[in-house]
Amino acid sequence: MKFSISGRRGYSPWRTLQDALYCSLGRFHNGEHLFCIHSGPNHEFYYGQPILHSIDRFRSHRKPFPRCIIITTDGKRSKSVMRGLLNKRRSSNSTRPNTHITNLDTTELSNEFMTSNRSRVFIGSFKKIKEYIDKLKNEMEQLDDFISVLRFVIINNAEKLKGNSEFADSLGRLAQTFESSLTRFIFAYHFSSSVASLTETLEFCKGKMERPVLIEADNPRVRDVFSNIECKLVRPISEIASLLPTQESTLENNNISPAIVSQYLTESTQKLKILTMLIKKERDARAADNGRSGRRDKPRRERILVITRTTETCIRVMMYLRLKMQTLAVNLRYNIHKITTCDSEEDVEKRNFEFRTGNLDVLVIDWRSIRAVHRGAVDTIVMFDSPHPLYFQTIMETELQNLASIIGVKLKLYMIIDQNKDFRLVREYLKFLECNKTRAPTWFRDLYQKYLADRQSRTTAAVATATSAVPV
Repeated sequence: MKFSISGRRGYSPWRTLQDALYCSLGRFHNGEHLFCIHSGPNHEFYYGQPILHSIDRFRSHRKPFPRCIIITTDGKRSKSVMRGLLNKRRSSNSTRPNTHITNLDTTELSNEFMTSNRSRVFIGSFKKIKEYIDKLKNEMEQLDDFISVLRFVIINNAEKLKGNSEFADSLGRLAQTFESSLTRFIFAYHFSSSVASLTETLEFCKGKMERPVLIEADNPRVRDVFSNIECKLVRPISEIASLLPTQESTLENNNISPAIVSQYLTESTQKLKILTMLIKKERDARAADNGRSGRRDKPRRERILVITRTTETCIRVMMYLRLKMQTLAVNLRYNIHKITTCDSEEDVEKRNFEFRTGNLDVLVIDWRSIRAVHRGAVDTIVMFDSPHPLYFQTIMETELQNLASIIGVKLKLYMIIDQNKDFRLVREYLKFLECNKTRAPTWFRDLYQKYLADRQSRTTAAVATATSAVPV
């Protein structure tokens, strides 16, 4: 069984699924279908940019048919894919503006649309795609022309094929329609959300196709998203207060009480101080880079994304930064704003436009708004709060990877870790650093010892509770 195009003789192994798709879709004579296995919930993250790039290489045509159709399970999913592709198109400088994308689920299939369409990518549920093809075949009598123009059919939710009989039947009819054409099918399969086993789904897809189906799997261990990862420690108040008596005489001479110093060195205050320092550091580094590259007339601004846990924290951090940056840099322009789940769609789009075009230096968001940020518009990420333990892997791997710049600029990541509150996540942080080939700081050893002691005490308490509940 052919497993991967990466293993063919004469080609070096590809690091990611996107690299393999770029290579495979660029060979127009290659008629093999692709079955793409990946771990991310957003399928368009993997195939979006390679598809747009490949379609741009085709010559424009005057026929009102697309070059690619993307088939989803329902209209809600097609809207999500539409947003993802539009973000990629806006963020990529290589994509031509004439690569129009149309969502058939929100479009009326009128005769005017069928004869004057100029979109090169169609997105729609399998029911809407069937309606479009039936109209071409029965009313317009242009099915043969449509087949000759179409190059790619993407099954966006291949993991749902075995659990949805209508979806599976539509795939069978599509395969019969395009069996003698050059159209290539691409199956996007998210293995962790599949209702059936990988083998069953793969055999089902291969049974529907006349030409060979090539398997291409993403390597989940490869992490090539970040150029720099640093961890910043927030110490507990008790540890800071223990150091103050040695300096008590100096503090009293300056009329400053140790209690007041301890009050103003809380964990929250330390986080804000570290955040301010990081923003100034990255801003100065970008200014120096502009000077070296000769961009003094049109300098590029550093785009910093600050991620907090709650909406209240997001608003508080934004207000603090606005006041603090005014006092630190009177002559410099710092534009700071926020995106939260309470914001309207219009405000979210406005903030994204400002952030993407360089009119916004710092964007503060809460965890639930991370998908609202346009991909490719971020240079530096500061994790002000650690994610919830249940969503650690989703946020730290999938969502941060989705935010990676499409134009090839790797992200800089800073993680502010609270020694008192975040020590239970030390194992997850260590795994994350290991996957990204980053060495953990030495103070992680103390965090791990604290985690082990806490786990032992909780185990002992649980055993004692269970023993006392047993009747004598």
